[in-house]
Amino acid sequence: MKRKKWRLGAMRVLSVIAGLAMALSVLPALASAPAVAVRLAPLAQWQEDARFLADMLQGKEGADKLQALAGVLEVLGKNGFDANRPIGLMCYVGKQGQPLLVGCIPVINLDQLHALAKGWMSEPTQTSDNVYHVKIKDRDV
Repeated sequence: MKRKKWRLGAMRVLSVIAGLAMALSVLPALASAPAVAVRLAPLAQWQEDARFLADMLQGKEGADKLQALAGVLEVLGKNGFDANRPIGLMCYVGKQGQPLLVGCIPVINLDQLHALAKGWMSEPTQTSDNVYHVKIKDRDV
C-alpha cells in the first residue's frame, strides 16, 4: 500500500514538473502578444471622480489632495492630452521572461504636451504612424 502511495506522489510531482517545463517553453512565443492589457478611464472621467470625492470629503483629510489632483488633470487635459479618450497599458513578456510595459496615451498636441513635461519627458521620437517613443525620467515608455 505504501508503494502505491509513493508511486502516485512521484507521478504527481513529475506531472507538475512536466507541466511547468511546457509552460516555460512557450514564453518566447508569447513575447509578441500582450500578457495583460488594461483600459483606464479618460482623464475627464478621472477629473470628475476626483472632484466628486473631494466634495464628499469636504472638510476632512485628503479633500485638498483630491482637489489638487483634479486641477492637475485639468491642466493635462488642456495641454496636449486627449481628455476624452481612454488610456491603455499593456504588459508583454520579453524573450528572457522579463515584463515589458507599454503605455498608450491619447494625445491631441504632442508639442504642447512635451513643452509642459520637458522637465521629466525626453524629446519624442516617431517609431511609426502616430506612434512615438519617449523616456520618462530615463525610463523607456
